[in-house]
Amino acid sequence: MGASLAAVAMAGIAPRTHAAILKDRAKNKKRLVFYFTATGNSLFVARQFSDSPISIPQELKKKDLTYEADEIGIVCPDYAGAIPKIVREFVQKASFKAPYMFSVITFGNACVNVAEYWDEFCQGQGVKMNYVRPILMVDNYLPVFDMNQQMAIDKHTDENLATILEEVGAHKDFIAPAEMGFFNKDMLKGMQDQHFSMTADRLLQLREDRCVQCMTCGKNALA
Repeated sequence: MGASLAAVAMAGIAPRTHAAILKDRAKNKKRLVFYFTATGNSLFVARQFSDSPISIPQELKKKDLTYEADEIGIVCPDYAGAIPKIVREFVQKASFKAPYMFSVITFGNACVNVAEYWDEFCQGQGVKMNYVRPILMVDNYLPVFDMNQQMAIDKHTDENLATILEEVGAHKDFIAPAEMGFFNKDMLKGMQDQHFSMTADRLLQLREDRCVQCMTCGKNALA
């Protein structure tokens, strides 16, 4: 789902979230929000935390990746229970200084243990996440889900996002626990190993006429 469609689908929450941004600005609070988005969901969420969110792919083009603020946030999608490679690369290369760091991870079906995964990864890079919470949104993984069906489901995104905004604003410490459902870690690992090559192949089948052989889909694979 593109950014404009995401905005239309979620437009009902804008007054609440924009008010939160204005409140932070009135306190002269410096909040940096970095995002990676493929279809618009994560960009939409990032814009609820900042009126000028920063693109992770664009930041990676810079030599100086040193950031300091009162709050630093990262918003990105859940890719098969993990975090996109480009986001992990950013955290590996960047230096962050902030008393409060948070992440919001968008997902459309099952978040499994993605919050714990991301917390552990960040700790391994010397980055302390105070708050990590997934948020359920329209699932726009086109090889699997029907967009019309997804748009018809009330996933309570507005209420959940309002809660996340309040918790981040209050500097709550929280790492969301795993919700594995019928998954186990072996099943999840197998899905992650196959996910990105399958995604690239499937999407190329869907739009072969528009493929220019840039190989971007392969470069952005999970591993």
